[in-house]
Amino acid sequence: MSLDYKGKQGKGGDGGGLPGEWVVIGNSKTIAVGEAVLSYSNSGSVTNGGAGLPLLGVVNALGKGSGKLPSVQGGHTAGSVNASDTTSITTAADNTTTLLWWALVDTSRDSVYSAQVSGTLGTTAGSPTVVGFRGGAIDIDSANTNYDRVLETTHTVTVGDMDDANFSVIGVDPQATGRLLVHLSNTEDNPSA
Repeated sequence: MSLDYKGKQGKGGDGGGLPGEWVVIGNSKTIAVGEAVLSYSNSGSVTNGGAGLPLLGVVNALGKGSGKLPSVQGGHTAGSVNASDTTSITTAADNTTTLLWWALVDTSRDSVYSAQVSGTLGTTAGSPTVVGFRGGAIDIDSANTNYDRVLETTHTVTVGDMDDANFSVIGVDPQATGRLLVHLSNTEDNPSA
């Protein structure tokens, strides 16, 4: 699944490379590349994101140790991406003490992600179904513990509700019409009032 990085919106376009900051992962947490995370409710360490809550951002890489060397668990098959290419970890109960596992988190509100949607686009009023239509806001699917996709039933075009949603909807992904293009809107550094 995962929230797939597509580039940047606004001036400057992509700007090359993924932005991010290294943040230690919380104790006994399972975190994967492409998942939405937050840190303010977890003593500053990363934990899974929640619908309607300010997010820190999206995990772009996992690192191990003080050097935060990129690390991927499991095997790789050259020239392909498959189920054995695991990009998630579960931390020990003392990770915030040992500082073993870290997440590189994209905190930029300008980053655009292609998000898988739980359910069918257009089920909720105002949810875009056609490439070129934009607007609305949507939350991460924390209700089903899928922190790497958005929940169709949370899509809203109601002004007051849009401020609390995790993401703003840019529109349907033209390369994958069952997915939405989104960017962070309710972030830890700029939460909704």
